[in-house]
Amino acid sequence: MTDAPLPAPPPAEARAPAAAIAPMPPVRVFGVFDARGRSDRLNAVQAAMASAFSASGPGGGWSGAELTGAEAATDPAARVLRLAVRLPQGLPGPAGDPRAWLRRGPGGRIWTGFARLWTPPRPAAAEACPPQPAPLRDLDRLASAEASGRFDALQTAAQAVEGDYAFVLCDPLAPRLTLLRDAIGAEPLVYARLADGLVAFSNWAHALLAIPEVGREPDPEALTDIFAYGRPLIGRTAWRGIEEAPAAHLLRVDERGLSLAPHWSPGPDPALRGLSDDDAVEAVLERVRLAVACRWRGLGRSPAVLFSGGLDSSLIAALVCRETGGAEPVAAWSARSSSGAEPSERASRLALAARYPQLALNETLSDDADLLEGAEQAWRRMAEPCADAGSGTRFALHRAALERGHDAIVGGFGGDYVVSHQLRNYLHDRVHAGAWGDAAAEMRRMRRLGTRRWRIARWGLWAASPLAARLRMRRGDDVAEYSLGGLPDLATRRRWHALGHRPWSVGEPTVLGEQRLRMGGRATWMLCDLQFWPDPASGVAAPPVAQAYGNPLFDTRVLAAAMGAPVRLQRRGDQTRGLIRAMLARVAPPEVAMRPDKSPFQPDAPRLALARRAELEAGFAAFAALPLWRELVDRPRLAAHLAALDQGPASDRIQRAGVVMRAWSLGEFLRRAAA
Repeated sequence: MTDAPLPAPPPAEARAPAAAIAPMPPVRVFGVFDARGRSDRLNAVQAAMASAFSASGPGGGWSGAELTGAEAATDPAARVLRLAVRLPQGLPGPAGDPRAWLRRGPGGRIWTGFARLWTPPRPAAAEACPPQPAPLRDLDRLASAEASGRFDALQTAAQAVEGDYAFVLCDPLAPRLTLLRDAIGAEPLVYARLADGLVAFSNWAHALLAIPEVGREPDPEALTDIFAYGRPLIGRTAWRGIEEAPAAHLLRVDERGLSLAPHWSPGPDPALRGLSDDDAVEAVLERVRLAVACRWRGLGRSPAVLFSGGLDSSLIAALVCRETGGAEPVAAWSARSSSGAEPSERASRLALAARYPQLALNETLSDDADLLEGAEQAWRRMAEPCADAGSGTRFALHRAALERGHDAIVGGFGGDYVVSHQLRNYLHDRVHAGAWGDAAAEMRRMRRLGTRRWRIARWGLWAASPLAARLRMRRGDDVAEYSLGGLPDLATRRRWHALGHRPWSVGEPTVLGEQRLRMGGRATWMLCDLQFWPDPASGVAAPPVAQAYGNPLFDTRVLAAAMGAPVRLQRRGDQTRGLIRAMLARVAPPEVAMRPDKSPFQPDAPRLALARRAELEAGFAAFAALPLWRELVDRPRLAAHLAALDQGPASDRIQRAGVVMRAWSLGEFLRRAAA
């Protein structure tokens, strides 16, 4: 079946747009606040940040608007704040005018940022919108919610202001600066504490790196965290002088200093309490339907689906097809292994396309991906190293879709953090909850699969207990294979454990606790819009082309419903990921809903890395001149991994390729940081 031809996608001119809403442009926001109003300091810091933006590029430079000190006599905000917006030149319509992004309100209040709200759902067509463009209207909605105190109380379950936003507001009469980040963390928002109480901020770290007193010193502790866990601890970045406004947090700065408080916490939606299993599945599915519809109709004019053929993306693709009702083609983009190593994924894609004929499948081959591109993209977009060894495949998919005119993508990348995670502590959870019937059924299932009784007892009574988690922390289980320099020291592992930052498996005794823990592991690079530079030779300061991205499974309403569903739904027969399989059974063919778990995202990574071994070896030799590289990387171990990329079982080769690619990303980050 892997060699079956794909259904031919419709020609570009036949693709009717699903929505008439322009996608979010690549907006850059930066500024500095000083409650004491020292004009010379404000001006100097703002000028430094402005220097990070080039005046020209292959497609033109940036256009900008800013609040300067020249208005201080008549504008109270200008006495304590410098604020600027940059947009690529030549964007059409009101949203292409950067002056419109500096929003004003009573009392001299001023706000700006990135905002894309999904509550209530955006209308499907521009004529259904108020005259104000959607991004500007959403900024004003956030300002109104902040003024009413909406973010001052901790919200739980599905009560968040659902959307993607990194929002800045100044109330000059207080005077007070507010930084606000969405519940999931889908857009970067970073800041730096400067001397004498000034705070600089931006949604692009390169603007802060241009400030001399921030410096460009990487943080070795944060880099250790990134390459062992995928992201630094909450609130940290890869830089000593830059902090991140955490997802779901409100940060305020005034004369008393800086304060930080959460405005949303993941938890189960009480609306699902007491529902039958069927009703609970339908309730979660209805939330996913709403989340899919919002993003499909509101992300851009010509959206597509990122469709691996796994459970998460299959559910999203099926719901998009049902949302469109066959009235328009649904473009779906997938990566196909050049070596044919992913038959189950392709079989699943073809089965869903047979069920929904409007699903137009497009494929890129793994050889189309640049395995080294992740390091470049992570640097330009986030000024961070890329800890995901397979990110080149994802960038290749997005780039191919963008070249075919798709300005927005919906996908399930990372959805298995909560909605469809395997949850290996299921038996312990059932024993812990006293759900003896569920526990007995799970033990019978494990016996049928050949699990020995002593292992069953270990999983039920010990493996997911807090004491076992502490023991794994002390031993460093599951850490060394991801670390570039061997096992992190015990102090580092204790710090991770105390803060819920756990690379090792089964970190909590209950399913709900594990879901909350995994929510803390999400990384912005998985969730934010993609940005591409037309000319690869252009500098980081050149304006990019944006492609909107939305993951409906990272919707707070979906997450709350999934957490509120009966835990027993996590099992479906002998298979894991039972909840998402139960939803798929209602909208997809059985061979999709019951398919085995997905194979590695990039099974060809060892072969692709082997083809570039000479380039990798030369890069590693050059990186050895960097002191921090020598400190963080076990070079003999790395050389052994590089030499054995074509040896042993496929799982071992893929793991070695992952270490090699993460080491490359670290070296590229350090090289650029030192430039």
